[in-house]
Amino acid sequence: MEIQLANPDLRAVRGTNLDLGVAWQGPGGLHLALSGFAKRLARYLNDTGNDLNNPDAVMQYRAVRLIRPENGGTATILGLEASAAVPLGGVARVLRHVALAGDLTMLHSAVRLNNPALDRVERTQYAPASNLLLRLHYDDGRISADAACRLTGAYIQEYGIEVPTFAGTTPLSGSALDTWVRPSRQIDLAVARQWGTHTLRLALRNALNDTAYRATIGRTSDAVPQTILGGRQVLLTWTAGF
Repeated sequence: MEIQLANPDLRAVRGTNLDLGVAWQGPGGLHLALSGFAKRLARYLNDTGNDLNNPDAVMQYRAVRLIRPENGGTATILGLEASAAVPLGGVARVLRHVALAGDLTMLHSAVRLNNPALDRVERTQYAPASNLLLRLHYDDGRISADAACRLTGAYIQEYGIEVPTFAGTTPLSGSALDTWVRPSRQIDLAVARQWGTHTLRLALRNALNDTAYRATIGRTSDAVPQTILGGRQVLLTWTAGF
């Protein structure tokens, strides 16, 4: 069960943003882009929600999740984004229908929550330190194929505020009890055949059957793990135009 609590003292976040980017478009679809950004936030907003197990119901495997948004100090976020699309026909003629593309995001954050139970500097919630997408594409006008790989770094989901103990009713707090989502990987494959206005497409998502989501209390521990197995998905679609 999830209970969302209101906070009448909540205030709007104030932010100062600086963004700078450059892009270059070359021949044959070549594309390169690089950008950076910096953000300074005051009255940083975090939900501080935690999986607070009801001590009276732990043995029955029931839990109550409380979510109450809080303003917490300041945050500084620095980021770098890069993207590229490179046709490989210039390397060898046999690769004239093949292109390689990639997108990379790097993120550094420092949050000062002014909470005596936590470290002086934390990271922002739900913000992976890195996110990489690589894509290999083939298209000769009749047949197209894609292979894509996404790598997502670890990130904090919830701060370690009032984490319950299973031996008693007194909760614990501390940055060592932050809930971390582990790094993840997903590989997708697809191939399509076109006949005039008709297209038949076969796609395989999560080809290696990687874990979709895994979170633990502590960045490197296996305490109280939460795991979601997304499994493989096979999609066959037929598109017709009239």
